[in-house]
Amino acid sequence: MYFSRMTSIKLEAEMVQAELIAVGTELLMGQVVNTNTSYLARKCQENNINVYYHHIVGDNPERLAATFKQALKRSDLVILTGGLGPTEDDLTKQVVAKCLGRELRVDKEASENIRRFHQKLNREITQNNWRQAEYIDGSRILKNHNGLAVGDYFVDNGSSVILLPGPPSEMKMMFEREVLPIWQDTFKSNGVMRNKILRFYGIGESKLTTEIQDIIESQVNPTVASYVNDYEVSLRLTANASDDTSAAVLLRDTGKKIKERVGEYCFSDDQFESLEYAVVYYLTEKGLTISAAESLTAGLFQAMVADAPGASKVLTGGMVTYQTIEKERLLGIPEEIVDTFGVVSSECAAEMAKRVKEKTGSDIGVGLTGVAGPETQEGKEVGTVFIGLAYDDSVRVKELHLSGVRVAVRKKAVKEALNLVIKNIIA
Repeated sequence: MYFSRMTSIKLEAEMVQAELIAVGTELLMGQVVNTNTSYLARKCQENNINVYYHHIVGDNPERLAATFKQALKRSDLVILTGGLGPTEDDLTKQVVAKCLGRELRVDKEASENIRRFHQKLNREITQNNWRQAEYIDGSRILKNHNGLAVGDYFVDNGSSVILLPGPPSEMKMMFEREVLPIWQDTFKSNGVMRNKILRFYGIGESKLTTEIQDIIESQVNPTVASYVNDYEVSLRLTANASDDTSAAVLLRDTGKKIKERVGEYCFSDDQFESLEYAVVYYLTEKGLTISAAESLTAGLFQAMVADAPGASKVLTGGMVTYQTIEKERLLGIPEEIVDTFGVVSSECAAEMAKRVKEKTGSDIGVGLTGVAGPETQEGKEVGTVFIGLAYDDSVRVKELHLSGVRVAVRKKAVKEALNLVIKNIIA
């Protein structure tokens, strides 16, 4: 990953520094995915708040206390999620209150909500349930609109502290309804921080960053960072400005400079999450449908297209013809083509694309055949792939020699097929 250098001390100095602490042994052990931190980090960025540290702490009061005290010393804003429930290992409020020398109080409205909840379900209220109504003395109570445990928002020695529940459905609603209105008043003078994501395929990260190295090194605002995800390369442009309009101008101008250099590889200018999303969007826009006959990918192309919203409008269907006999039986590929050229060949890929298009009545047919490994096939090396593309009255074939293990070869083959559709038909 590459980052442009941040040289504006003034810009950083004006921004609030935040630290996020997720509490829960289930998070620490990987039994539950920590989605709360990624959500809150995005919200901080949207409000021009810098997040410098993430932590996951188990349900251990000593380690939680040490982590919280360290965060409080170096950050302007500390947000803790989790540990507000009724069980004995839900200790976040107790630990934070003890660290600050504050008492825990009971909120009457929250207590009444707990009573009504249990009464409605005809359940006995055990003593530990009342813990969810406790708040730290001196804090602003954050109502729970989707649960029972209240949150806290207070300032201690110049640092803001926020306590939110762990269940994402409770945490998000509490944040959006209770915390955001406070932030809009507190941090409104900070301006905005906005992102633009440029996504590329067919060029490696090292080649991409080399082509725009001078832009990366000279950019202070927006900053430019590259990263790789699922065989696609992305550039994240981040702009700080006084308002959304000014940020949009900064992002637009920098994005334009980048695309003047490497625009031929860019399939998304802050529009799509991935190649398959782009394919479905463009096919829908042009009123075209697509089908696929797959051998080595075994339905993966169709599955990935189907992952994109709106796929039902463009994906007519397809066939998985993994074995040679099924290519002949289901697709009707002539035996002489298989005997003469083999199933791992440009001729076979072309026939697969043409025949699946005919059988499904789609506008576009894709055929994928090749050697995923681990052994060679028909004298072809592992990673040899042929992709056929049938559209109108023409058929095109692309030959590839991919590297990697079996799973990687199959996934790369699908990505190449999606990119082929964009380059030859949609773009």
